[in-house]
Amino acid sequence: MKAIISLALACAACGSCWAQSGFSGSIDTTAGFTIRLESKFEPPNPALGKTFPFSSGFVGLGTATMGVKRYSKNPDTHEYFGYDIHAEIVDQRAGTYRLTFSALDLTPEELNVPDAANWRMLPAPIFPQPQVVGTSDTIAVDVFANPFSGQKLVDYIRISRKNCDALIGDSDQVPCLKSVLQDERQLLMARLAHVKGSSDAATLATIEQAQQAWEAYKAAACNGLPSEGKRLECEINLTRSRRHDL
Repeated sequence: MKAIISLALACAACGSCWAQSGFSGSIDTTAGFTIRLESKFEPPNPALGKTFPFSSGFVGLGTATMGVKRYSKNPDTHEYFGYDIHAEIVDQRAGTYRLTFSALDLTPEELNVPDAANWRMLPAPIFPQPQVVGTSDTIAVDVFANPFSGQKLVDYIRISRKNCDALIGDSDQVPCLKSVLQDERQLLMARLAHVKGSSDAATLATIEQAQQAWEAYKAAACNGLPSEGKRLECEINLTRSRRHDL
């Protein structure tokens, strides 16, 4: 499921054209779930000359509060903008979470920018009501649109479980573990695609051979385990390890 949220951030700052850009990453929380965020230009083409003047990223809210601070900053104009996402568990067993959007709580000093006293934050938009999402849901945030081309910067936000330790019994754990494994496979495929896209032919062949060898090793290591839950945990751990090795 995909919910579309239009924040219309920083419209006054987007007078220039954009080229392809974006970022992605994740923040692990102390409550056993992960917030994943991917930012994309849509459509990605054509590249319209001048590159997008903002560099983007995000940081965690801290150990006491679960969530992220998503920001973009322009060193030429000394402007920045963004939003905070606060996350809380609604139903641990069902895997549902409440996401609340609010104004970015990040000072120029915390952004670690030079000449911090001369930076300013662009005005915050009106934020939507809190959204309750499951691990199969994606929140699409329309950050802003280029008024000349219609091209948009879109943030895709998902919640995934890091583990299923809070659930007891195969009847609860197996569906949860399958969901975690699906997320890990998607992350591995995205990482592989990124690595392959920047590789020459010889390196690409080596990567393909290594991936086939890893798939065979994973099957040998995990398929003979005594329960479905143990097999899924084995695949999750090996998939994470493979992604980190790439």
